[in-house]
Amino acid sequence: MQSSVRRILPVAVLLAILPAKGSSQTVTGLPVLNSRVATGVTLAGEVGFPDSDYGEGTAYGVRASLGLGAFGFGVVLSSWDPEVAGADSRVAIGGSLNYKLLGGPLTPLSVTLQAGAESASDPQADQIHVPIGVGIALTIPNPTLAIRPWLAPRLDVVNYNYSGSGGDETESNFGISGGIEFGLLGGLGFGVAYDRVFAGDGFDPSVWSVGLNYTIKVPGL
Repeated sequence: MQSSVRRILPVAVLLAILPAKGSSQTVTGLPVLNSRVATGVTLAGEVGFPDSDYGEGTAYGVRASLGLGAFGFGVVLSSWDPEVAGADSRVAIGGSLNYKLLGGPLTPLSVTLQAGAESASDPQADQIHVPIGVGIALTIPNPTLAIRPWLAPRLDVVNYNYSGSGGDETESNFGISGGIEFGLLGGLGFGVAYDRVFAGDGFDPSVWSVGLNYTIKVPGL
């Protein structure tokens, strides 16, 4: 019975949060991060560098997450200033939910389900971005430095609600992100990440980022 509940619960949770506006791991101008569920409270800062298809410019983001056993909950806030002529700066806010299917202290391989939603606005359109995917990571332990390469394919859904015409449009594409993280003793870590969405017709926006994080272990978690 317990094993059945464990199989059904993550699917039910993912379906339940999809309609929620403003709830994403994905931040405009930053990659989708899906490497693991870190036990405790993690605070992070990140700088993103989108390519020309994405809109270029520089994005800045702050993240916070809470890991409770197999579940991880995250919130994110970002600001992105595109270099496209006439484009305004965008502020996005969102959150994510992760579920660890595989992984533990003695298991170097981890597999994590993730779903999130992000809300961002500009004068042309309000956007809701919903990534749904799986993250696969391998932890390579060292005495003073843990190395964690990861890869995360996903379904990338974006809804545009255009201000002028009042119409809306939804796009679904294949996206993938990946990177490598380094964890130091004491909870400090840093990493690089890359993200790309295959939208077709030669339009494949991508972004890479660098980030710094600190995980606080909470007794009892």
